[in-house]
This record gives sequence, C-alpha cells and structure tokens, in this order.
Amino acid sequence: MVSETSAPAVLRSGRGLSAGLLLAVGTLAMLGPLSTDVFLPALPTIAREFGEPADRAQLALSAVTIGMAVGQLFSGPISDAVGRRHPLLAGSAAMALFASACALAPQLWLLILGCFLMGCGAATGSTVGRAVISDIAVGRELTRGFALLGTLMAVGPVVAPVAGVLLMALWGWRGIFVGVAIVAALTFIALIVAVPESLPAERRVRGGLRAVPRSVATAARSRAFWCGAVTVWAAFTASFG
Repeated sequence: MVSETSAPAVLRSGRGLSAGLLLAVGTLAMLGPLSTDVFLPALPTIAREFGEPADRAQLALSAVTIGMAVGQLFSGPISDAVGRRHPLLAGSAAMALFASACALAPQLWLLILGCFLMGCGAATGSTVGRAVISDIAVGRELTRGFALLGTLMAVGPVVAPVAGVLLMALWGWRGIFVGVAIVAALTFIALIVAVPESLPAERRVRGGLRAVPRSVATAARSRAFWCGAVTVWAAFTASFG
C-alpha cells in the first residue's frame, strides 16, 4: 500500500473511524474467511447431488481460497491507483453476485468457478479494508481498527460451520450460498452509506497494475514486511495447519 506519511491531517486524525465504517469494512473482511468454511458441512451433499466424487466437490473449497489469494494480489494495487471505495463496492457486489450464481449452479464445475470468483471478491475486505483504516486513523484509533478487523476475520471461520449447518437444515446446501449473498448485499449497502473515499486523488499511485512488480520488490527488501508476514503465516498455520 502507499505510504501514509503524507496523509492530510484531516484524514489522519482518527475522527473518521466511525462505528458504521468499522462495521461495514469489518463485515466484508469477515466474509472472506467465513466463505471458505460455511459450506464445508455441505460438501458430501454437494458431491451426491452432482454425482461426483467427494474429493472433486472439495475443489469448490480450494477455489474460494485460491480466489482470495488472487484477489489480494490485485485488489491492493488497484485500490492504490483508483481509490478505496470502488474496489470495496466491487468486491462486495462480486460476492453477492457469484454467491447467488453458486446457489443456482446446475453443474459442479460451474459451482467451482463461482466459488473462485466469489473468493476474488471477498479478498477486498482484508486488503482494501485495512488500507481504509490506515488512511483514516492514527495511534490508538488505528490499533483499535486493526484489532476489530482481525477479530472479525478470526470469528468468521469459527461461526461459519455452525451457520452452514443451520442454513443447510433450513434450505439445503444452496441456501448456504443464498445466505452469503444476502449478507454480501447488505454489506454493499452499508459500504455505500458508511464508507467514504479515504484516498485522495493526489496520493494515488500512478501506473496501476504495472507498479505491482516494483511494489513487490520494495516489500521484499523491507524487514518490517517480513516480520509481519512471518507472524501472519505462523498464525494461519496454527489455525489451519
């Protein structure tokens, strides 16, 4: 992400980090981890309905994870180039659209494709959401914002299987994706209402996706980046390894 040292005082004061903004951005961030686990209890049912082996149905879960990885690769640089608001709205809209497509999928390969695209949309919550908070807040407000975001992202995988079982009991496995689509649509509305553009045009990076290799090289030379990355990898491994 772009450097925050040149941010205007009005953006860096912390006064803009409202409860509505935190809730909207935090919900989108939670939807990513939640979407990887919410239909986990339904995988055997999905395999039976499509007449496919269980290991092939599990590709839907892998597709969400891969989609999130790909989405994070591109959503950050795009938000640096065009601002934060539009990628956030696009991500939540993509989640709602492709979760609905998953609910209607007539074949397993279409479900897998929909899960991949849903994961791409979900990635904006963790990447662009963090950028919005760092654009607006400083000091304790910044710490509070990141703590809430991290808490919601950690809660997602915990509540997801329970929510998935409840939704499947009520409306079948397709109802799980309908539930995800509804939450994503409500998040889209909340983002419109509560999250303003936090990156002024004069602070945006020129070059768009062409600047990605340069940004990656800069990060690779940063000790702070590697300390943070290793911490996140260790936490992820402890949770899912």
